[in-house]
Amino acid sequence: MSLDPPETFRIQPYTAGGGRVTGGDLRGLMYGLIEAAGQMKSLGHLKAVHGAPTTPLRAVRFVAAAADLDQPWYTSEAFWRTYFQTLARSRFNRINLALPRLPDTSRVCGLSQLAASYGLDFTLGLPEPAGDPVALRSRLTNLLATCPLIRGLEMDGGNAPLEYYREAVLRTIETAGRRVTLDLRNATERIDLNSLISHAVLEANLPVRLSSPSGCKDVTGLPEGSCYWALREPVGAEAESIRLRVPDLNADGSSGFEIEAPRDENDAPSVFHGAQEMFYWVWGRLSYDPRSPAAPPVEPPPAPKSPAPAKPAVTPPKPTAPKPASSKQ
Repeated sequence: MSLDPPETFRIQPYTAGGGRVTGGDLRGLMYGLIEAAGQMKSLGHLKAVHGAPTTPLRAVRFVAAAADLDQPWYTSEAFWRTYFQTLARSRFNRINLALPRLPDTSRVCGLSQLAASYGLDFTLGLPEPAGDPVALRSRLTNLLATCPLIRGLEMDGGNAPLEYYREAVLRTIETAGRRVTLDLRNATERIDLNSLISHAVLEANLPVRLSSPSGCKDVTGLPEGSCYWALREPVGAEAESIRLRVPDLNADGSSGFEIEAPRDENDAPSVFHGAQEMFYWVWGRLSYDPRSPAAPPVEPPPAPKSPAPAKPAVTPPKPTAPKPASSKQ
C-alpha cells in the first residue's frame, strides 16, 4: 500500500529482476497485480507503469427479469464469480444488480460479499417504490442491516409522491448507520424530486445521486459528482469512439457512467469470451485510462520444444539353447 490516491497503482521493476507493485488502496493494488500478471504473460518481464483513474465511477447495471431468478445461472456461484472476475480485470468499480422485486436476503448478501472480494461496490437496484411506506422502510432497513456489504440502493424516480420517497427511502438511508448511496434513475425531469434530492444532499448530507441518459449538463443545484450518465450501448463499439467519449463522461460535474450489461434475448448471459468480453474490456479499461490498449494482452505461444535425442537401437540378445540337466546316480 502507498499514499497515492485511491484506485491508483505503480509497477517499479528492479534492475536485478522482479519488481515492486503498490496501490493507493486495495482496489488499486489489485489493478496493479492484474497489470503485472498481464505484463509477465505478454512480455515475460515487468515494465514501469503508473495507473490512475480518469473516470471516478465505472459501473455496470445488470438487469435480471423475474424469469431469470429461477434460472440455474442466477443461483450459480461459479457464474457470478467468473462475471465479477471479468469486471475486475476490466477495471469496473461497481456492479448494480437490478431486480424486479425485493430479493431473498441470503442470496443478495452472498453476492455482495463475492463482489467485494473482487473490488466491486455492490448496489441493489429496485423498481419504483410502492406499497405501505412504513413496511417498505422496515424491509429495506432489515436488508441493509443483514447485508453490510450492500453499498447502495437504486430506485426509479417515477410517479410516487414526494413524501413517499422521503418516508420510505431517504429515512432508510439516513438511519442505516453507515454510508449507503441512493441512486435515483430517470428522475432528472421531476422538479419536485430534484428539489428533495438537493435538500438531502446539501442539508442532510446524504449520499444521493442522479443518473441521466443525456448527461448532467441540465442538472442544477447539486454538488459536483452527484450525477452520472446512464448508458445502454451495443456490443462491438470501436475502441477509438469510446476514447473520444471519455471526456464527455466526466464533463458538466458528472462522476462517470453506468452502462447496462448486454444480454442475449431468452438466453443466459454470455460474458466470458468473444465480443461480450471485449465489451467489458473496452468500456472499463478505456474509461479508467483512455491510453489503455484496445484489447487484452495476448499470451505468447509456448516455445517449441527441442526434439529428444534419438536413442541407439538396442539389439536384443540371441537366445541360447538351454543346457541339458545333469542326472545324478
